[in-house]
Amino acid sequence: MGRRAFCVPALVTGFLAFALLLLSTISTPLEGANSSPFYVVQGTNLNNATDSASNANQQRQLSSIRLGNWGYCTKGTGEGGFSYCSDNQHAYNVTLNLGSNGTDIANEDQSAYRSTEIGPSWTRGLVVVVVAFVFSIIAFVLSFPPHLIVQLVASLIWLLTAVLALIAFAIQIALFIYTRQRLQRISPDASVMPGPSFYLTLISIPLSLFSAITVCCGYRKTKKEDSYGGYKAGSGASKPARFNPFKRNRGANATDASGSSIPLSSRQRVMQAFEKDNSQA
Repeated sequence: MGRRAFCVPALVTGFLAFALLLLSTISTPLEGANSSPFYVVQGTNLNNATDSASNANQQRQLSSIRLGNWGYCTKGTGEGGFSYCSDNQHAYNVTLNLGSNGTDIANEDQSAYRSTEIGPSWTRGLVVVVVAFVFSIIAFVLSFPPHLIVQLVASLIWLLTAVLALIAFAIQIALFIYTRQRLQRISPDASVMPGPSFYLTLISIPLSLFSAITVCCGYRKTKKEDSYGGYKAGSGASKPARFNPFKRNRGANATDASGSSIPLSSRQRVMQAFEKDNSQA
């Protein structure tokens, strides 16, 4: 009972880390070309840029874009929501062109400012958060059995989960900085902000670390309770009376707690005889 009460923090924080990483993996885009509320980076005020993807409407002027783990979704000017999403894939590519109605930055002949691209090398590492999520499942399941090796393995896997989540968060930071740089290349007024998945991954890092520490502490507390278990189990029973060989007894023999006769030593007999002579005198 003591172990269960002590490991509740480990199980609660472990479940929270698992849930946050799960939500982070359910990222934009979803099946059916829908944008998930959990994305990594969002850019707005795109200066009527257009998407140059082969399966996208290249004449459609954009106002916002969301980048997730598996692709991106765009919102057109005047549209109420994100109506187009790319195919789900690992290491996707984003290429935006400045629309014909957009305001050029310097000179229309400077084609470097008319197009921007976010290559697969910047989106390939987003899959690390999925690996961290898989590790969190294994660690959470192993946090329940009260066995030495299982507890140590669970603590180690929680630690690896925290390291993977930290790596995933670093990749998301790099994508955020690079996306802001590339979008402001075609639209100086573009606003680029981190999405919910960015913060979910960040929060999962200390939760995973706390779970790794508390699982180990829970095992150490269990071993300590087991060491004193025998003493605690017998603490309620009546303790047998100890025989004191130097205790003075009036009778020929002493008795123990059960009433059995215990023979007296020679020293005790001498002491009794001495006391008897003094009393008669």
